[in-house]
Formats: sequence, C-alpha cells, structure tokens
Amino acid sequence: MSRSIGRAGAAPRFRDRIPKRHLWFGAASLVVSAVVACLYLLQNADATMPLWGYRSDDLILAITFSVNLLTGVTLVGAARREIRSDQQRNLAEQQVLERERQLRTILQQMPAAVCVMTSAHEVVLLNDNYRKLFSNANAQHLTVHTDFDAFSPSGERYTVDRWPCRRALRTGEIVHGEDMLLSVGNGDRVWLSVSAAPTPSSTGAPSSVVIVFSDITSRRFIEEANANALKAIMRAQESERLRIARELHDELGQDLTALSIGLKGLEATALDADRKGRLAGFRRTVEMLSRHVRAITTELRPLVLADFGLRKALAELAEGWGERLDIDVDVHLDDLPERLPESSELVAYRVVQEALTNVAKHANAHSISLTARLSDGQLRIVIEDDGLGFAPSTQSPDEAHHFGLTGILERLLTVGGTLEVESSPGFGTTLFVNLPILEEAADGRALYRLSH
Repeated sequence: MSRSIGRAGAAPRFRDRIPKRHLWFGAASLVVSAVVACLYLLQNADATMPLWGYRSDDLILAITFSVNLLTGVTLVGAARREIRSDQQRNLAEQQVLERERQLRTILQQMPAAVCVMTSAHEVVLLNDNYRKLFSNANAQHLTVHTDFDAFSPSGERYTVDRWPCRRALRTGEIVHGEDMLLSVGNGDRVWLSVSAAPTPSSTGAPSSVVIVFSDITSRRFIEEANANALKAIMRAQESERLRIARELHDELGQDLTALSIGLKGLEATALDADRKGRLAGFRRTVEMLSRHVRAITTELRPLVLADFGLRKALAELAEGWGERLDIDVDVHLDDLPERLPESSELVAYRVVQEALTNVAKHANAHSISLTARLSDGQLRIVIEDDGLGFAPSTQSPDEAHHFGLTGILERLLTVGGTLEVESSPGFGTTLFVNLPILEEAADGRALYRLSH
C-alpha cells in the first residue's frame, strides 16, 4: 500500500482533557477552604467561642472537610469519565486499525490490479498486482497516467476524457468491465477490463475513485482464435458457395437457356396446335427452372457481389425482395463506396439478406427502408420496416433465435460488429448495424486499425 491510515496524533495530557467546568469548581472549592482557614487564624479568639450555637473550630473544620470532600469527588468523577473515554478511544482506534488491516488484506488477495485515486489523480491505495501490471516498484507519489495509447475493441483510440476513471470523477458514472487495449509499464500491450466507481465526499461530489484492472489478454487471444477459426470456416463456406453458384450459373444456367431457345424454335416450326401448346408448356417450365436456378445462385453467393461490389449487390437484393413481397422498398446507398474489403462485404450482405428474410417471415410489413454509409472507418447499416414489431425487453433467447437475430449477431461478432434493435408491438422494427471495416492480413485474418 502506498499510504497507511495513521492515528490522529498523541493523546492530550490528562489535565488538558478534564472539562473546564470541573477545574473551575475544584478551584472555587479550594479558595473557599483557604478563606475559611484564614478567617479562623485571624480570629484570635478562644476555640471554644460559640458561633451559631457551635464551637467555632469545629464549624470551620467541618466546612473545610466538606469542601475538600466535594472537590475530591468531583475530580475523581472527572478522572473516571476520562479513563472511560480513553478506553473507548483506544477501542475505536483498534477497530479502525483492524478495518484498515482487513482492507489491505482484501486488496492484496484480489486477483485484479486495484487502486484508489483522488480527484488530483494521485494514487493513495494500491495492491501488488497494480505494481506488477504497471511496473511501479515505488509505491509513493504514484499517479494514473493517461498519456499512453489505449484503444477500444473496435480499434477506436481513447481520448483522455473517455478514460473510465475520468468519467467516474467528472460525472459520478459507475463503469463496469470496459475492455481496452493499452500499453503498460514495460511497454507491452495488454487487454484490460477496467471498472471504476466514484466515492463521494461530504458534499456528495466524487472525491476519489476505485479502479479495478483485470488482465483479459489470454481471454481475448482465445476469443480472437475462435473468431478467426469461425471466419476461416465461413470463408471456406463462402468459397464453396461461390464455386457452386458459378457452376450453376455457367453450366446449368446456360444449358437451360439453350434448352429454352431450342423449345422456342420447335414451337415456332410446329404445325400441330396441340404439339405447339405442349412445346410452349415445356418452354415455360424450363424458364421457371432458370428462375429457380438464378434464385438459388443468388442465395448461395450473389455473383453481382463478387463482380461489382456491395452497393450494387444490396440494391439488387432490396429491389428483389420488394418485388417478391410486393411492398415498397426505399434504398439509400449513395454514400457507400463501390468496393470494400471482401470479408466486410460478405458479412454486410449476409446481415442485410437475413434481416430482409426476417421481415418476409415475421413482420407482415408494407414498406422497407435500407440505408448504408461508411463513416469513420465504420460501415453503418439501418434496416427499418413498418411491420408488426415486438417487445425486445420481454424476448427470450428462443424467441430471439425465432426472429432470426442470433444468426445476424453471430456474423457480426466475427468482425467485431454490433447490433441494436428498436421495436415495439404494432410500430415496426429497426435494426442498427455497426460494422468496423478491417484490414486483412495475408492469411485472411482481420486486423484492427489502431490509428486514425
């Protein structure tokens, strides 16, 4: 610990702790005794001279004894009270020291790095895990440094005002488990889960803040490995879908087209009306098969996405769903660039595809709005419908899966994306998708952009 809670100082002297009213009473009693004794000495009379019916020496002796007795009783009572007060004070100090010892023990035994920082950004309490994490051997005069680089999971750089400790001191906010990537004392970059809780002063304003740093680097590495494995599976799946889609389009699609043309030629040369009708029926069947093949190809992997990019693919997807459902579709894609990294395009397309599928299955909507734009390295997509809606706060995990949200979330999590849902019964549903645009390594792994 960098600072201990000491005793308030040496105890005052005994005479300084006796209440002044007791001292004045004792002094007055002694003065009265002295005056009576002086009168007795100045009397120069026979000790047997009567005074108020008593011998004067007996009367003076009785008064002096009574006054001294009262003085002694008063001082003894004051002493007893002070002794009792001393005992209570010692007991209170022992309790404070015991609580401080318990606090130190708790801090030392906590598996996380913990410190208490004042509003002047000075660390007044800390444990050994804090020293180890930030490589601070000297515990005195430490401050929480906020001048090194820190990044959010999406790769956004932290400004000083966004630090959890600053927010807790400034606004009284309690921060729970905020993940960040930052540099520590030895120069290493680690993932930390940071929590901060303010402690109010007598005025109610935060005077200090308790900060807990949990090293989650290993957990993040495992999560990243799992995400990379899932992305590799999805990438292989998408590659296989693309291969099958191209085969269907280039081989089966062309064969069906040739068959349709041949049937149309036979239909034109047929003289028998019955035969011409049957050939026309066969041609319509072939054309229907061609439409099914195109639909399957689009579901597997839209060739327009691979050939022309996300903007054109989303426009065709939304218009196709509008025609299929016979509803109005409002598309705003002008702020979207022609091409994005392949992994981002795939995830964005599949998310919109699944969202529109959910609208068709559950919403009973009359119109759909699709907006997508690129801003600050983030692809922001909004899908809105005027359908039945639902109550997200009362939705169980099974219902979330039923409404198709689980699949969307799983895809977004592989690239660090987020999903927010706004809905209420009878007022439609709006999905807010935030997808970080990631750089890709040579092996296909996604890399966070750590600078802007």
